[in-house]
Amino acid sequence: KMFSVKKLERNSRLFFRFTGISIENFKSFFEKIKKEHESFELKRLSRQNRKKAIGQGNNFKYKLKERIVITLLYYRVYPTMDFMAFFIDLDKSNISRNISMLEKIIKKVIPLPKKIYSNKKIRTKEELLEIFPELKAIVDATEQKINRPKNKKRRDNHFSGKKKIYSKKVQVIINKSGLIVHKSKSVNGKKHDKKLFEENNFEIQKEVIIEGDSGYQGINGLIKNKVVLPRKKQKGKERRKEDKKFNKKLSSSRILVENVIGKMKQFGVMKCRYRNKFKDYDQKIELVVGLVNLRTQERMKLMKEGRLEENIFRF
Repeated sequence: KMFSVKKLERNSRLFFRFTGISIENFKSFFEKIKKEHESFELKRLSRQNRKKAIGQGNNFKYKLKERIVITLLYYRVYPTMDFMAFFIDLDKSNISRNISMLEKIIKKVIPLPKKIYSNKKIRTKEELLEIFPELKAIVDATEQKINRPKNKKRRDNHFSGKKKIYSKKVQVIINKSGLIVHKSKSVNGKKHDKKLFEENNFEIQKEVIIEGDSGYQGINGLIKNKVVLPRKKQKGKERRKEDKKFNKKLSSSRILVENVIGKMKQFGVMKCRYRNKFKDYDQKIELVVGLVNLRTQERMKLMKEGRLEENIFRF
């Protein structure tokens, strides 16, 4: 029996659980993909080293919509290729090629951080406030478990002393709307958050305040922005009441970045133990970031229209 999207589309909650985006969001998302797919296919079929004429060769077993949903399902659920092959009745090498092909197209239509923010394009305070409401940005890092490396040097580099696991680490910066405006390159789990921040020299207008956790102690001298971090307890003394109050207020502000990272980890490709090649890691996480931003933009749109409450389960 062939895989079909029609059954999923009859159940909006199930569609979201399988793909990570709502049916309404998928409709506009799919229309953009169709336009990009036409030019992509023409370029692919017209390549110089192609041996067959256009029109010759095997056609895809599934239509574009099914192939897109299969790709999203892979990212959301992160099953093995053997499971996927059995589930959708297609050879696993074909599934892998299909996912690799569509990843390139999907990235062209989703709101990746570099499409949302570029400090060179902002000229006025109004434009800055549009990207950074309240003139604030929040930074945090997250780790993902990987298989234990066979090589000892690689094991040492990937071992996270904080989490006690072998991991890859990425850093994200979000605005107060929950949009991810920056994703760092991934690093080995051993690297400290401050060092990760230092190596990813991401410039934000100096008017924007950066909020971080205690792992970012010492970044003040690295950037021109004002940095707000938790106040540390002095050695041998009780923590002052005003410091506790300050830290609690900062924590309630920073919970937003924890929620965004939580949404990223709703996608199995980032939540589960990473099984793919390391060289593909950044590309896959970037696609997850774009899909999370897609959901956030839909939430922002529904808030403006006053329709968020009836659709709250999607977020």
